[in-house]
Amino acid sequence: MLYRNHFVRNLSDIGSRSRCLQRRNNNKYWFSLSFRTATTLPDLNIERSDHICQIKETLQAQIQKYHDKIASLSRSELNAKNLLLLPIRHSQQYSYQSHLLSLLQNVSPHKHIRDTCVQMNQELSKFCIDMSMRRDVYNQYKIYYDEIYKQQEESAMDNEWKRLLHMLLRDYRRNGLGLNEKDYDKMKELSKRISELSIIFNNNLSLWNPKFTFTREQLKGMDEDWLHIRYNGKESDDYKVTLQYPDYMPIMDKCEVESTRAKMELEFHSRCKVENSRIIEEVIALRQMRSELLGYANHSDYICEIRMAKTSQRVSQFLQNLWNRIQDLSQRDLEVLLQLKKADKAKCGETFDGEFGVEFTHIYNIYLYMYIMKLCLFNQFPKKNIYTYIYFFFFFCGLFARYYMNQRVEKDCKIDNEKLREYFPLELVIRGCFDIFQQLFGLKIVPVQGVSSKLWHEDVQAFELIDGKKETVGYFMLDLHPREGKFSHACMTTLQQGCSIYDHDGQRTGSQVPMNVMICNFPKPTPNKPCLLSHNEVTTFFHEFGHVMHQLCGQPNLARFSGPNFLTIFFFFQSEDFVETPSQMFENWCWDKESLDMMSGHYKDNNKKIPDELIKGIQQSRKINSGLHHTRQLYFGMLDQYIHSGKFDIHQENTEQLCARLSESIWGVKATENTNFLATFSHLVGGYDATYYGYLWSEVISFDMFRTKFGKGKLLDQTVGLLFRDKVLKWGGSKDGMELVTNFLGREPKMDAFLKEKGLELEMEE
Repeated sequence: MLYRNHFVRNLSDIGSRSRCLQRRNNNKYWFSLSFRTATTLPDLNIERSDHICQIKETLQAQIQKYHDKIASLSRSELNAKNLLLLPIRHSQQYSYQSHLLSLLQNVSPHKHIRDTCVQMNQELSKFCIDMSMRRDVYNQYKIYYDEIYKQQEESAMDNEWKRLLHMLLRDYRRNGLGLNEKDYDKMKELSKRISELSIIFNNNLSLWNPKFTFTREQLKGMDEDWLHIRYNGKESDDYKVTLQYPDYMPIMDKCEVESTRAKMELEFHSRCKVENSRIIEEVIALRQMRSELLGYANHSDYICEIRMAKTSQRVSQFLQNLWNRIQDLSQRDLEVLLQLKKADKAKCGETFDGEFGVEFTHIYNIYLYMYIMKLCLFNQFPKKNIYTYIYFFFFFCGLFARYYMNQRVEKDCKIDNEKLREYFPLELVIRGCFDIFQQLFGLKIVPVQGVSSKLWHEDVQAFELIDGKKETVGYFMLDLHPREGKFSHACMTTLQQGCSIYDHDGQRTGSQVPMNVMICNFPKPTPNKPCLLSHNEVTTFFHEFGHVMHQLCGQPNLARFSGPNFLTIFFFFQSEDFVETPSQMFENWCWDKESLDMMSGHYKDNNKKIPDELIKGIQQSRKINSGLHHTRQLYFGMLDQYIHSGKFDIHQENTEQLCARLSESIWGVKATENTNFLATFSHLVGGYDATYYGYLWSEVISFDMFRTKFGKGKLLDQTVGLLFRDKVLKWGGSKDGMELVTNFLGREPKMDAFLKEKGLELEMEE
């Protein structure tokens, strides 16, 4: 079998084998850590397409086999061992292979491998949908639950097995197995088509990488090191840039030339416009059709049923409650940005007409837009007007507001972001982050060696996580720099789930250690400087590493409940409105002087820490623009809820046509051609549909947990850290998120800490 036992640890043989990972170029590990040597490791440097096809065929055959076995059981054979043990053992045994295809699709340096993975994932996704909608299998579970489980086996069954059974039945119901034959067949085709379109949508964005040429004058304000990397050479004045984040974000933050920012913003939000506009509109319509078939009013109701929030009504109340409290702060932020824009125009000898200027109109109406969004969301405004506001908000907020938000931080907080970068060399940030988590959770992180030829790229770093008993907790790899064809955002993806190993009789005989990969796109080192991170990128590192620790520290018995995963089509972990909570809580360590000192040091002299005035500025900057920032997140959440509320009708107009028509008829201004934000909003097809509110939901909870337990000098308190491991991380997805949070806090979460952090000390409405 393909690598099935490479990361299995028997209880009787703990520590007898060293299973460690290593990156290439070990000399880059300049910090003091011991090394471990690997003896077994599946080859992650796959270059043959037929190997990918073999993995897919093996997975498909094994899934088919255990479903057929369940369907063939007689009435007397319906018991937990036969109905639950088969999927439990399959999830454990084939966890690695099932995640490998999704990983390589997003990180492999070989285009033919990525292309093959896309094709295999599409085929496997369709196949898994077929298996999840088998009536013969569903009927077996239903008979067992109704006639046997309740009477004979419930009291003696393990809680995780019970949770698995309830979720299997729930998922079968949500997949349409309770429908009549005609509706069932229609549901099956709808699910297949949605899955297929979602993969194509994200692959389109991944492959979209045009290059643009600017002169030095057009890039005025950009850092010299940034310019050096992008210099076209040949004694020209040309600089090549792309739409990848290391190019795009610095231009939007720092470039003083408005026309350059405008071009980049236009190109960024017109990516894959033609193909992805059609896809997203079809997906929205198909989701609505599927929800109605299942008896739900809309897709949002369908999705929220299995989330921490439970109902779309509760989500709407949460968003409205937060917006009521933050809108005044957002308005004040916008007024400050307008003054900066006015001063900038005056400096250039240009007239700034705050009442009628196009720039002013659309920046100012971010605030008005959010008010309209709220009315639309709660059925108090004509739905036909919504897409005008959608377009204006995102396009013009990005074009004009982002630059001035950055200028405001530098001006009011006395922060020179380029100077601050000098104190965050990537390797120091890695070491500091590791030290913090090791201290907090009583763990040890060890770089490993001996398998350099088995990793997919020379940039990849690999580590082993060890507990106080010197036992392996798990493995993780860091893939931190951009390259052609690589996933362009930041995420953590599971490569293998940690879980118990059960024999054919259902007895626990060992444990399988977890393994995951953290993917980022930080700038590469230059000839003169190492990779230097912005403070925002440091926060991103902590956030994603929080996901790494969340999975590795989990100790569920079943693979289904092990590890958040953002790339694969397989497995359930935890509801999306909770899964971000631990990672968002860990971001708080990036704002405290003690922890900042641990992860920083000037790249020329590591002993030289960030000056106190810069630390003070960093902390002050956390509240600057927070109203506008959270308005943006509220916009995304409200937009997501709206388009999945059943109000959008693609048979009347597509989104681009709506923007163009309503822009001119309502505002008297023609919409800029060739942009459609929804064509680039990958969250909507990546598992966050009707769930984007979860970022704010989890942020509110994360502040509550942090301020309640880690505040007042307990930032590195191992007692509190171990309590968090025991009450939250340990359980993975084997318990509901609200139960984990309540157990940790000793009460249900509140909004007070979040509001206080934003300077709004208000009580949360019941």
